[in-house]
Amino acid sequence: MIMYPELDATLIRSGIDRKEASEFLGIAYDSLNKRMQGKTKFSLEEGKELSALLGVPVEELFRRAEEPQDKTA
Repeated sequence: MIMYPELDATLIRSGIDRKEASEFLGIAYDSLNKRMQGKTKFSLEEGKELSALLGVPVEELFRRAEEPQDKTA
């Protein structure tokens, strides 16, 4: 299960695959996959780096799969 569907979708929309994202972050591909699945945690720095790379606020990228989205915005 993907714990961060918006991060996954944003990577796909931007044309950046997980291998490229893991290289950008300086972590192993397997480590990125574990983070995406919620098995390990992203560091704050990794979150900021992905946010800057993708041009999307950290809060949006890391909204967990089970968190309801605000429908009033």
